[in-house]
Amino acid sequence: MSIRTQWWFSLALFLIMLPLAFRWISGWQVSVKWLERLKTRWGKRKRVR
Repeated sequence: MSIRTQWWFSLALFLIMLPLAFRWISGWQVSVKWLERLKTRWGKRKRVR
């Protein structure tokens, strides 16, 4: 495998992984927000009791 073909392969792989990484990061942020909401809900329930 020559250097040029390897470079093109890595570039293609990067372009494929970029949107996947963005989707993963956004999904991770959403899950973190959801977990924080769940924590606040449980805290409120405990406070009420």
